[in-house]
Amino acid sequence: MSFQRTIQQTQTKFIRLSANRCKGCWKCIEACPKQVLGKIRKGPHRRVQIEISDNCTGCKKCVNVCKYDALEYLIIPKTKGDGRTFDVNADGTIMFRL
Repeated sequence: MSFQRTIQQTQTKFIRLSANRCKGCWKCIEACPKQVLGKIRKGPHRRVQIEISDNCTGCKKCVNVCKYDALEYLIIPKTKGDGRTFDVNADGTIMFRL
């Protein structure tokens, strides 16, 4: 007998999902304007999954409504030609690191 396992994405370019922290309240799904997140129901267990990661724009609406810290905003550092490191926020603003 062979078992097939579905590998589920745990992050987009902007957010990371810690499924073990998710309590299945669905507030993040309701907050997401791009339908990035979806529901998983297995018996009494409920949680969120990332369904369409390419739709994520980094608006942070899902992160802001999650009171269980199951969603985390990723800041990806970049470096300018002069060696200074900076972060680009979802709204396009730049923050230089000291």
